[in-house]
Amino acid sequence: MTRIRLLALAGLLLGAGAEPPPTVAPGTPGVVRTILTGDRIEELPLRFLGLYHGAAGPGHDLYLVRLEGEEAERVGIAAGMSGSPVYVDGKVVGALSYRMGALPKEPVAGVTPIEDLLGAARFSRPAAPAADENVVPIATPLLVGGLVPAVRDYLAPHLAPYGLIQQSGGAPASGLAAGSAPGTASVAPLQPGSAVAAALIRGDLEVAAVGTVAWVEGDGIFAFGHPFLGTGRVEMPMLQAEVVHTLAALAGSVKLSNLGAEIGSIVEDRLTGIVGTLGTRARMLPIKLHVHGGDYPQKDFAFEVVRQSELTPVLTGAALANALFLNTGYDEQATVRAHGTLRLRGMSDVALAGAYTSGGRLHPMLAAASDIQRTLELVYRNPFQPPEVESVDLAVEVVRERRRYGVDAVRYDRGTVRPGETLTLHCALRSFRDEPVERTLALRVPEGLPAGTPLTLVVGSPDTVARAEGRPVQERLRNAVDLAGYVRALSGQGSADTLTAALVWSAPGAVARGVRYDELPGTVARLLASDAAGLNAAPLDRGVLARAEEEMDGPVEGSYTARVEVSAP
Repeated sequence: MTRIRLLALAGLLLGAGAEPPPTVAPGTPGVVRTILTGDRIEELPLRFLGLYHGAAGPGHDLYLVRLEGEEAERVGIAAGMSGSPVYVDGKVVGALSYRMGALPKEPVAGVTPIEDLLGAARFSRPAAPAADENVVPIATPLLVGGLVPAVRDYLAPHLAPYGLIQQSGGAPASGLAAGSAPGTASVAPLQPGSAVAAALIRGDLEVAAVGTVAWVEGDGIFAFGHPFLGTGRVEMPMLQAEVVHTLAALAGSVKLSNLGAEIGSIVEDRLTGIVGTLGTRARMLPIKLHVHGGDYPQKDFAFEVVRQSELTPVLTGAALANALFLNTGYDEQATVRAHGTLRLRGMSDVALAGAYTSGGRLHPMLAAASDIQRTLELVYRNPFQPPEVESVDLAVEVVRERRRYGVDAVRYDRGTVRPGETLTLHCALRSFRDEPVERTLALRVPEGLPAGTPLTLVVGSPDTVARAEGRPVQERLRNAVDLAGYVRALSGQGSADTLTAALVWSAPGAVARGVRYDELPGTVARLLASDAAGLNAAPLDRGVLARAEEEMDGPVEGSYTARVEVSAP
């Protein structure tokens, strides 16, 4: 129904009063309506310079205007002005949307014609934007109040391509509880020139981008005048926003804003603007996090993240990392162990597990969140079909000390390996504090192995064993033929806090259609991997005969490898 209403609305507006004159002559005076402080919509005078053909993309022209007056000289074209409606003789002509030049000395901007903006509701085919460094969408402030500095730095390179600039900002003054209906709070109605926000995260963390409303008709809202994320049809919460002050700055002026109540949903994100509907609630990806352990208080966090293939993984990682930082007081000397589930509709669950401690490339809180992010990226960017990710549930144990175990040596009770017998391994480890630790693992040697069969004994983390056998999980991902097989392969990765022992041997095998086949006759393995089979299969020349594991309370590092040979029974 929302789509039908917007289609009808766009046709109505284009046919009755919203369409601008065919041309606006250079020198024509006009005004732009926007908020600079508080909730008062001001009119800033401007003058048209002409029409810039194809400036916003093939077939999409821009009006060029120069803002005039004292305020224009003070703030210029400020981040957050995107969507501010432009009028001539009381009739809307378009939306302020593009800045001209990298470091302009005059307040000149591009205006998206109103017919193009309203066309975003007609689901027109997106056009590729022009690659012109002198025509850039006006920057969009992204309110990220409550993010710790490490997470802000982590997010920055991911947000830069979208023209989003991070800005500290308050959470909604009258936000809605999960499941409540938007529009139930007492809020002032939106009008052209009002501030509006599109939320990327809601819940225990609020992250939203702020721009300006260009046009309102019924329950339809048209804003920004340029793409936000540029992903077409979307679902994200639409919030009111309050402009506290427009800060003038040489590097670029910006509206400093607070978020207001949730009032609807953004449903379209197109080349010429975004479209929202009032009174609807966006469906987002629910994230639940339980933190416990050591000296830290137990706490549950709940977030919802926008569903967008490029940003969902990084936003999920940022929300998780931020919650961990806040709950642990930024503790550098910490060990993090995470276990959870990523659920997909109609697919098997993906197991999430990992262990991290201080001294690595990333802070352990960021390292834990980064692993979850990478798994989500693999799911969202799979080569088969858009996934329906239903939820992410994660339990994280954090202890206030470094726990890391390096493998020093391994000895076993007998000097020979006999079929059908148990090989008992005494694993000498060393903790971070250089204290000796011993663990015992038992490997059952399979029956029927011929005498003289060469084996490799590997002891270390699951990744160590994976390397020894040729990383079969990665081969399964590369050779999967559908999303179901791809997802099953993702769950085959172990956690770094598992001390793992394995007997690896040379045996022909293959990965075909995402499934691993071991101990194949050589001719069959070669046939599966041949081009003639048409299976895009990959040969395997190693496999695991026996495996034993023991969970540790911190990550395992280093490895022990030895060549052993099967003796006669």
